[in-house]
Amino acid sequence: MTNDNRIDQGQPTGGQFAAKSYTEADVDLLSSAMTEADQAAVALQQKSLLLRAQYVATSVLVAYPNAATITLVESDQEDCTWSDEYILDADGNHIAESIDLDLTADFWEMPSRASRIDKVQPDGSSAHVDDPKFAWLKITHDRRRGSTAIFDVRAAATIGDTNDQETSK
Repeated sequence: MTNDNRIDQGQPTGGQFAAKSYTEADVDLLSSAMTEADQAAVALQQKSLLLRAQYVATSVLVAYPNAATITLVESDQEDCTWSDEYILDADGNHIAESIDLDLTADFWEMPSRASRIDKVQPDGSSAHVDDPKFAWLKITHDRRRGSTAIFDVRAAATIGDTNDQETSK
């Protein structure tokens, strides 16, 4: 019995798990698909944040119709961005402790930095600007006191209206 190889030298073996060589076009296509998947994941995360903000705002307005803002402070808990403190009216008067509505967990994953987008300027250049979809959250950073934020209840309550208008364009 001879021991002849049935497969020519240099040919991959091993069935579906055999090593393959990929062309540059295959690699580009895979890279493009991964980039699209990453962009889709970011878009879903952003939509989730917007819906959560709208839910919080609606919940607050149902309980306190004259509410205008919620003050937030940087959380010292791991995996938690913000702790909510006070619900204020338009004049800055204290209405309630936001913990009374049990919304603390809804602020944990809110952005810790202003969301930025690239905007093309009239001269054709590009600039990073605050994303208008996140105008309901004003974040201030202070090295001594840590970060604080103002959650605009009325602006967050209209997030769905803004998304509907963008979709219909």
